[in-house]
Amino acid sequence: MKLVQTTPLSVVELKLNFDKPPFDDPKFRRAFTMLVDRQPIVDGVLLGHGMPATRGYTHPNSPWSKPNESTPSDPAAGKKLLDELQFIDRDGDGVREMPDGTRLEFGLIVPASEPVWMRVAELVSKQMLDSGIRLTLQPLDMGTVRRLFSTRAFEVYMAEAGAHAVADPDQFIMSHRSGNLWKAGKPYPEYDALWEEWKNTTDIESRKQVSFRIQALYNKQPTGVPLYYPATTYAFRPAAYDQWQEVRGYGIVQKWSLLPAAARTGTVVTP
Repeated sequence: MKLVQTTPLSVVELKLNFDKPPFDDPKFRRAFTMLVDRQPIVDGVLLGHGMPATRGYTHPNSPWSKPNESTPSDPAAGKKLLDELQFIDRDGDGVREMPDGTRLEFGLIVPASEPVWMRVAELVSKQMLDSGIRLTLQPLDMGTVRRLFSTRAFEVYMAEAGAHAVADPDQFIMSHRSGNLWKAGKPYPEYDALWEEWKNTTDIESRKQVSFRIQALYNKQPTGVPLYYPATTYAFRPAAYDQWQEVRGYGIVQKWSLLPAAARTGTVVTP
């Protein structure tokens, strides 16, 4: 067997239902993401096969990712922000309540077919409870998870965004209009102003700079919690076939790998 380490372009994240309180409050979403310590996920669950998602939703290996953008773990700041929102533990049971008495308890949906994600979810749930937020794991089949997302009948769920989502600058914009990261028609004046500016750019560099500002805005009040950027490794038998060709972000199992060398001319691939 031969092993190939490929260039990853994906992120495993917690999707937050920004249509439901308290996730409709950008300050709460910001506090929520600061409570997650990503390094123990990589060290203890992935055994080093990945990177903590401390650069936000867009993957740091993408040329369209804002340099030096940072979304660090900061539980102390997250707890302080929750206190400012008056989300405090009023009855001393370890779970915070909103001013109206509603407890900060949410369901965390995890596809049952992803055992690594289940272990990550357990670790994140423990970290959250240490800060006064209770997440109850709900393992479900992928079809049910997708249906709940489309009907918005969820609070938090775990998902993976691939190269098309986290490395394509146009898709990052489109995701803010589709209901994924945001949706058209839902008020978001800060984003709408940048979107208009993005549409009116006339060259690549100008568009990139506006995209960087949109990334910074998203990381400031995210609608998801990036957890880690997975590493990707493929194993194959060279005696059976040894012409696999990596395409950045998509691994080695794709159409270019199955074409003769002459037909691959002009393709954009990773050497």
